Amino acid sequence: MQVRAEALNYFHERSDEVRAVLEKENIHVTHHAGCIRIAVRGYNTREDIVNLLRVLDTL
Repeated sequence: MQVRAEALNYFHERSDEVRAVLEKENIHVTHHAGCIRIAVRGYNTREDIVNLLRVLDTL
């Protein structure tokens, strides 16, 4: 059986800043109480996830 995650939760002490950077890069996430939630299936393509990781690597 293969299990796939539907979303990734990313906690960061500067989550407001991270969310703003992601938004400028047209990466859509939800944000609440220091947690950024990224849909990894359904709403995003493989390219979107690669772009997300590229942007996170620059922070």
